[in-house]
This record gives sequence, C-alpha cells and structure tokens, in this order.
Amino acid sequence: MLGKPIVQALIGLGSNLGERMEHMERALALLDGPQVLLRRVSSVYESAPLGPVQDQPPFYNAAAEVETTLGALELLRHCQTIEAALGRERLIAKGPRTIDLDLLLIGDRLFDEPWLTVPHPELTRRAFALIPLLELAPMSVDPRDGVLLCRYAEPLLRAQALVRLGSVPGYPSRARLPAKHYPSVPAGDEARAVANRAA
Repeated sequence: MLGKPIVQALIGLGSNLGERMEHMERALALLDGPQVLLRRVSSVYESAPLGPVQDQPPFYNAAAEVETTLGALELLRHCQTIEAALGRERLIAKGPRTIDLDLLLIGDRLFDEPWLTVPHPELTRRAFALIPLLELAPMSVDPRDGVLLCRYAEPLLRAQALVRLGSVPGYPSRARLPAKHYPSVPAGDEARAVANRAA
C-alpha cells in the first residue's frame, strides 16, 4: 500500500442465514487483501432483528477495523463483491441475508451520496452496529457533529438486547468495552436469559 494515502475504516458485519459464524469468518478472509489490511475484529454479538421485517432469524454482528488505500466507492464495491461471493441476495429490503458488510466510518470523512452514506445512517440508533465499533475504537467521534459515539451506547443498550458470544474463529478479540461510559454487555447463557426477558 506504499505511495497511496492510507485511511482507517470501520466495517460492520452481519449474518442471519445459514452458518452465521462461518459466513463472518469467510467474509473477513476475503476482506483482507493487497489494498485492504485487516487490523482487528471485534467480538461477535447476537441481536434480534430490528426494523420492518421482524419474522426472520436473529443476527450475528461484529465490526472490523481496516486500513485501506481504496477510495470510498472502491471499498464499497469490494464489500459488495464479498457479499455476492457469499450468496447475498437482495430479495427483501432489510430482510434475511447470508452476509452484510456496511461501511460505518471512513476516517473522519463524510459521504452523502445516492450510493453511500457515511457515517452509516443507523450507527447511532442500532446497538448491533455501535457496540462492536466502540469495542475497537471506544473514543471514536461522529464526524457529523464532533460528539463522542460512546455517548449513545448506554441508552441503546437499555433499549436493545445484545448478547456477546465470543470471537470469530481465527480472529481473537482482545478489546474490552470501557465500563465508565456504559454498562457491560452480558455474555453466554446468562446473556440469553437477559435478552429473553427484554424481548
């Protein structure tokens, strides 16, 4: 990647069809390449579907931190190519998917185009997008207004059940959530009980 500007980007991953963990593992392997250097991967979290399509399986979600020399459109196309390779079909808007790769942040840049909005428009409204990102970059700032993104975490976690499951195989997560900003996310069987009570 010598000779080209290097930008840090945070990418959200989601899957709720088939072997969810395997889809995420394969997506990360395909993401890493000559022009996209995979730096770190968050823990995997499970969440209930949100939005207009409620009748679908729960999601696995994570975030990946990359360094890239690709422009925004090139990075988007790279992510869409990976989605297609893993069988993503866009049959129902907000519906089930084998894999979903969303550009959450690209440095401190803003994009508001028909083909891309960054920061991701749901970033501060969806725990499954924000919490994995904060695990990797807890002091991230929203480039739209300069507000620390961690300020949105506590109300989201109180309203939306989120379960930490562990790491993607081959991509151990060593990051921890800073408890001073928001409550910890439950893990394991106890977490599932909390999620069920919240449902």
